[in-house]
Amino acid sequence: MRDRIFYELEGYLQELQERKMVQSKRLKEIDSNAGVRLKRRHGPKHNWYYYSHRTGDPKLRFLGEDQTHVINEIKEYRYLDKSLSVICKNIEIIESALGKMKSADYESINSMLPDTYRGANLGIKSLGNEKATKWKEGAEAFKSARDVYRPEELKIMTDDGKHVRSKSEAMIYNYLLSIGVTFVYELPMRLNNRIVVPDFTLLSEIDYETEVIIEHQGLMDAEYYRKRFGEKVHSYMNAGFIQGNNIFFTFDNSDGGFDRRPIEMVVKNVIRPNAN
Repeated sequence: MRDRIFYELEGYLQELQERKMVQSKRLKEIDSNAGVRLKRRHGPKHNWYYYSHRTGDPKLRFLGEDQTHVINEIKEYRYLDKSLSVICKNIEIIESALGKMKSADYESINSMLPDTYRGANLGIKSLGNEKATKWKEGAEAFKSARDVYRPEELKIMTDDGKHVRSKSEAMIYNYLLSIGVTFVYELPMRLNNRIVVPDFTLLSEIDYETEVIIEHQGLMDAEYYRKRFGEKVHSYMNAGFIQGNNIFFTFDNSDGGFDRRPIEMVVKNVIRPNAN
């Protein structure tokens, strides 16, 4: 798994390479302007008169006033020539940087440590992202200002001393905690003019603004449970949520166990995308 900075650099590199291709093609189309130099002088009405000459030939040729096709093409050639020199230099710098950089994400740093020091449960302030810290503090304050839904059901303790409603939720909670993802358990939100409490609200590390919901379901063998789940999905879809985009549903296994791989995929693909 790699840091957001890698994706930003790789995205910028791809953008520069595309611009280089387009601008190189255009430069080749107007390469008859190579070596042409412009001069300008004030005209009688405070406008500009343009002249040109070629390198090594001092004889001036009158081109007319500003914005003629010939003048603009000479300017365009000079702009593209300078632009491509900057683009090529930036491509060289970024390619060199990507080759030398090491990922500073949780798993990469963990792998550099001796076994004794691995697996730290990082607080959000340890991760050093101001936007994530502010989001977390604001979300927790919003949550604490509202009544807890059925507090008597919060019986399973998590690794940081909080309580959730099931062992599966505790596994999800502890996993997110262990890898340093910014999230809030049961953060209230308004959905279709009523307040709901999704199981987990995660903050995407792509922009540190997008919120992603994970709703975990227990066994689906009971009819009333399946009906309630269907109603929940319908409510989210009507509110504009998209399954596989900003909301994910996970389930207990048929034996009552829990496979955390779907959660890992959400983190890998949506919260902390992997470019590989």
